[in-house]
Amino acid sequence: MVEIEQILPLGRILLRLAIILVLTTGAIIVSRLVLKRLLWPAIKRTKTRVDDRILRLLENLLLLYIILQGMQAIVSLFGESIGIYSKLVDDLFFLLYWSIGVYVIFRLISITSNWYLSKVPLRACLKIILLLFNS
Repeated sequence: MVEIEQILPLGRILLRLAIILVLTTGAIIVSRLVLKRLLWPAIKRTKTRVDDRILRLLENLLLLYIILQGMQAIVSLFGESIGIYSKLVDDLFFLLYWSIGVYVIFRLISITSNWYLSKVPLRACLKIILLLFNS
């Protein structure tokens, strides 16, 4: 027979899990509403698509950050209840955050360099490359 002392810890874990999921989902919905309805319309757009790409990248970064925070809270919750939450899991999430940051920086460099190369004539690019290699 199941005793009440065995049910209460499971109920607390499920309640915390539900709260984490509701908060993560709410944060995603609120961030989407704020970005789409308030921030993006207020930003002046140019004729190029560079600003759209940058805004989309930042929007995806925010979404990924919220999801990772929710996942980290869930892993922490189950780690605390089981008693095996270790430094390794913290290090894994730290690595994930850093790799996402590096990816975003490379994407920003890629977007701006593609825009710049589309504006500069090809002959000027070739001259710059030849000057760099001849130095």
